[in-house]
Amino acid sequence: MSAINVRFPDSLHRNARELAKFDNTSLNQFIVSAVSEKVATLKAERAFEAMAARGSKERLDRLMAKIPNVEPDPHDRL
Repeated sequence: MSAINVRFPDSLHRNARELAKFDNTSLNQFIVSAVSEKVATLKAERAFEAMAARGSKERLDRLMAKIPNVEPDPHDRL
């Protein structure tokens, strides 16, 4: 495990400390969780962008053409 020294604006530090207490976690665990969420979000975004780059409108149109044009079941209606 690595340790880093991070400088936070006082207001952000105060808010993070309060939220960690509300979340019943340590400030360290709260920050680790927040960074983990950000990393996961950015990795997913990159993966989606890569998938989108491999796609094509023609392939989408062919796939959509396979879907039958029927009314939705009553429980699926808005």
